Amino acid sequence: MLSGRSAGIGTGVFKGDSLTFSYSHGYSNLNTMTPFSENTITRLASIAKPMTAAAIMQLVEKGQLKLSDPISKFIPTLKNKKLRNATVQNLLEQSAGIKAYKNKKEANNSTHYPTLLKAANVFMERKLLFDLGIGFRYSSYNYTLLGIVIEKSSGLSYEEYMQENIFDQAGMASTSIEVVMEYPEEKSRIFRRVKPHKFQTVDDNSLSDRIPGGGIQSTVKDVLLFAKAIVNNTLISEESLKTITTDSGYKKEGNPYGMGWIIYGHGDNGSVIGHSGGQLGCSSFLFVLPEKKIASVVLANTSGVDEVIKIANDLFIHALKENN
Repeated sequence: MLSGRSAGIGTGVFKGDSLTFSYSHGYSNLNTMTPFSENTITRLASIAKPMTAAAIMQLVEKGQLKLSDPISKFIPTLKNKKLRNATVQNLLEQSAGIKAYKNKKEANNSTHYPTLLKAANVFMERKLLFDLGIGFRYSSYNYTLLGIVIEKSSGLSYEEYMQENIFDQAGMASTSIEVVMEYPEEKSRIFRRVKPHKFQTVDDNSLSDRIPGGGIQSTVKDVLLFAKAIVNNTLISEESLKTITTDSGYKKEGNPYGMGWIIYGHGDNGSVIGHSGGQLGCSSFLFVLPEKKIASVVLANTSGVDEVIKIANDLFIHALKENN
């Protein structure tokens, strides 16, 4: 904050069964000088992916879908012959060969899509980067398709399913889908940094093309409640969690990727999992160590705040040392 990197930032640590640390600084709204707090609602960016992965595994546990189901089962109108054969697991693992955003304009989308299928029509007929299951390409569009899978297999909209089966079950009272850019008092404005200590408010961005992979809004407190529900097997079984946090083997550089979770390391204390997030008006990071029931989260309301990973890591390491 002192270096002028973010307009506002919130941090928190969960350990055992409670929120053990929370600290925020800066502002959620620079016009009204409203302080940023653990209860400030802001974008999560890709921290949405572990939440969508949990929803998929719930439906697998209920027998309403299989990881081996092809996407054509849920989108029979899909013409892309190769993508028709992509499985739910391919999408979760980012091994379907789907490209990321075509250009900067698409990445900073301003078009509002009324349904996930309308959003998917933008990209799903494009040529794949590689054949199914032979490589890794990170793209939130994989999760747009997974949102459609959730809708078709559950009979609910993605928003309804997540509210009833993830947010409500985990006690995440301040978490929801960002349908349009509205700003009630408890929600942070979103910013891009022009230069240190100078920020520009963003008002013309829509997440409707990537909701299941980056369109959820929440708070520091609620993200830690999600972590608590994950480590306590409130949302999915221990076996399902192991399935989605096992290295898929497709990502050859950097930290391995499971299914909606990045795997940050394995040691005597168990596997550290989590996810980073970055989009217009958001920089975020989540670390979770299920075996020790420890989690740390950092949410910033400004794009490109690379320091969130260091802050989340330092908090996590400190909590682990205290635990030991």
